[in-house]
Amino acid sequence: MRLLKIQLLLVFLIFFWITFSFAQSRRKSSNDGPSKIKLGYHDLTARDNALFNARISFMEGMLKLKNSKTDDYDDILDIYTYEDPEVNVAINPEMERVLEKASKAIYYHDMSKWVDDCYLLMGKAYFIQGKYEDAEEVFKYIVSEFKDGKKRLVKKYKKASNKKKKKKPARQTSYKKKKKQAQKKKKEKSNEEEEEKKDPLAFIKHQTIKDEAFVWLIKSYIALEQFTEAQSLMGLAKNNDKFDKDLFGDLFVVQAYYHLERNNMELAARSLEQGIPFIKKNNDKERYLFILGQLYLKINQESQALSSFEKVLSLSPTYEMEFNAKINIAKAYENQSSSVALDVRSILEKMAKDRKNIEYLDQIYYYIARVDLKDGLKESAISNLNKSVTYSIKNQKQKGLSFLKLGDIYYQDEIWGKAKQNYDSALAFLPKTYNDYDALSLKNTVLSDIVKKVVIIEHQDTLQHLYSLRPEERESLLDEVIEQRRKEDLQKAVEKQAGKQLALSIETNLDSEGDWYFYNSNSKKSGYTEFVAKWGKRALEDNWRRSNKQSISSEEEESSDEIVTNTSTKNYEQYKTRLLEETPKNEDELVKSKVIEGNATYDLASIYKQKINDNQKATDQFKKIIEESDIKGDLRAKALYNLYILYKEQKNESQAKIYSDLILKEFPNSIYATYIKNPNYFKDLEASKKEIERLYENAYEAYKVQKYGESSLLIQIADSLQPNNDLKPKFSLLNAMIIGKTSDESALRVALKDVIDNYPTDNVKYRARAILLQLDNKEAENIEQQNNQAKSIFQVDKEQPHYACILVHDSIFESKLVMNSLSNYNNKFHKLDKLSTDNKLMNKKTLLMVKEFKNYDKANSYLNEIKDNNNIKSKLKSTKHDFLLITSKNLIGVYKQNSFNEYLAFYKAKY
Repeated sequence: MRLLKIQLLLVFLIFFWITFSFAQSRRKSSNDGPSKIKLGYHDLTARDNALFNARISFMEGMLKLKNSKTDDYDDILDIYTYEDPEVNVAINPEMERVLEKASKAIYYHDMSKWVDDCYLLMGKAYFIQGKYEDAEEVFKYIVSEFKDGKKRLVKKYKKASNKKKKKKPARQTSYKKKKKQAQKKKKEKSNEEEEEKKDPLAFIKHQTIKDEAFVWLIKSYIALEQFTEAQSLMGLAKNNDKFDKDLFGDLFVVQAYYHLERNNMELAARSLEQGIPFIKKNNDKERYLFILGQLYLKINQESQALSSFEKVLSLSPTYEMEFNAKINIAKAYENQSSSVALDVRSILEKMAKDRKNIEYLDQIYYYIARVDLKDGLKESAISNLNKSVTYSIKNQKQKGLSFLKLGDIYYQDEIWGKAKQNYDSALAFLPKTYNDYDALSLKNTVLSDIVKKVVIIEHQDTLQHLYSLRPEERESLLDEVIEQRRKEDLQKAVEKQAGKQLALSIETNLDSEGDWYFYNSNSKKSGYTEFVAKWGKRALEDNWRRSNKQSISSEEEESSDEIVTNTSTKNYEQYKTRLLEETPKNEDELVKSKVIEGNATYDLASIYKQKINDNQKATDQFKKIIEESDIKGDLRAKALYNLYILYKEQKNESQAKIYSDLILKEFPNSIYATYIKNPNYFKDLEASKKEIERLYENAYEAYKVQKYGESSLLIQIADSLQPNNDLKPKFSLLNAMIIGKTSDESALRVALKDVIDNYPTDNVKYRARAILLQLDNKEAENIEQQNNQAKSIFQVDKEQPHYACILVHDSIFESKLVMNSLSNYNNKFHKLDKLSTDNKLMNKKTLLMVKEFKNYDKANSYLNEIKDNNNIKSKLKSTKHDFLLITSKNLIGVYKQNSFNEYLAFYKAKY
């Protein structure tokens, strides 16, 4: 009944408004422009038809996006849920409908005061589709052409008689009168605003959207990485007294978005802190508070982070956000006092008991373990991390993080084998996008080398210990070793079986359809499988268990002892026999064992020194070598020299002198003694090597341009400077090829055979053999071109510096936009790399280059980054192009050929 009354009231109001407008319009002359009825028609139709449908489509799309988007709470949440255009593809149909409806409203109702709202919706739709340039144009148009919802354009309807009248000179007004008038106007405006708030129909009245468009224009500039323009607009808005106060929250949030894109978390946090009090919607407020808490954690302001997450909980957020807020509270407490940490432990343990959190048990136990580590409870931490791994059924990333933390614990305790196992598992489960994935992969590779060396050292140590025992003691010890291994295998098997059963139980609970067993099909299915596995298929009858008691008893025994049987059947005797066979039989074999152990120890010390930068561990290992009296010769000399260098670097001159004296005494003619006498020896040697390399390059270049005499002279100079240089085999082969060009075939054959005989272990022998084979087959028109290493003027050398390139197959391509985008990207993400950009035009193709990178891996990593950059992709979308890498030498080859075609084919085949 009440609804009917409201509907009748609305009909009456509309009828009254139309009648009044019609009466008013009758008083106007035909030259006054459109009548109020006409304007009213366009306003009403634009707002309640096309614009209404556009808004509905926009809201449907945003709701669909919100429901489909999955937030990664391990990373800082996106400020806006629509930041990623690739995710937003799912709502393209809704956004296209928004554009269609808004365009119709603008076309058919251009005199309506709701046209600016249509443009605003269009700009938002373009932005969400990732068409930032189109969005920018729309928002700029609104800001420049609309004021209070009306175009700043001359109206086409003008009363002919209403010409500008000459203004009479205004009377001079006193200061007091002016002040009084200003106060009166201010009061009238305040009264108008107050009345507007009280107006029950204010929500359907037109509101100016210029300031909202201004905020969206700033977003567009940020998305386009035009940060200077964005910063300038933010400054204008904040200094504008007339800027809509209701949009202050949005303005500060967009400022936070700007700072996050510039990776300035401290300023982003400050902006959010200023903007959150102005935010009215609880859903937005809880998200921004959560992000603020994450930012505070990143900049180590734990107390402010705690406050933010507690405010999130006070807003009754979604269960997922509530859970993650509590988890982040635990993170924040990690750096607080122990008493506070105990409170966190009780919160987490309470969460673990809550049935609603069964899906999140892996995260809960992970953070309990972190609290354990803070309190020094290492064993408890390991236990809780193992629980976390077991409970991680669906969350693969969390499983990886738990394995990673276990690996870190074992790594710190130097339990290398277990550390390696857990790092392997972490790399298997963590996504490759994980921030420290590459660093972890490198660390794991180093750890693999450590484990290999430790295994060798422990094995040789075991053999040496067995040698020192009497035969009966040796037998007894081996039995103990075998028994210990059997127990370890049994424990592993039991833990593995228990883990499988627990995982099955968790998965069943996660997929459960009801609490009671018989209403839960998954539980029943699991129970039936367990029953059949244990009892076999039984008829449904009384006393089913007693019908074959002997059989059942044996089955029970077999089931319970299954693991023991599996482990006991392993042939441990083979391991025992192998140990006995490898045990040294005499002093000579014992010395060999000690040398093997010494070499492994030296390698381990070198890993500590060069790859982990742990000089103390390296020092300890080098000392083990020199303390072993049976280790002599070069291995002892290298260990002494490394100890001398380590103490020299630590500026411990007294210890350094001990080891330098030992080297000079025991190895006076060694290279190490030479260095101690002449500290610049290796620098001189390195300079000499570089000079030899330069001579070889010059000699080879001279050979290529047929300056055989000059090439031969350079070879002789290199030989006189350093007769036994490392490039001697290459010089020898080059000399043979010069002979081939300047003498007859028989002389070439002799020179090539000399290369093979003199350098049997160097790769040059294969190249020499290949040329001889070609000579034998009479197919050698050009010896150099037929060489397997020189079939093409292009060569793959992944250790050489590389350029990352975009080859655009279009001569009229406007490269400036892409070059600017590349420069902006480099300034943002690779500022320390000091990269430069360049472009070349050749045969109707444009090569855009970023240079230079240390090697192929660095360049390839960068190339993959720009391939996925939306801003760069958008500027290349209308062109045919290829991404590629090239070295400076190969680029010279391209210039010589005056074509990219051959290199492109070479790149696709070889890279």
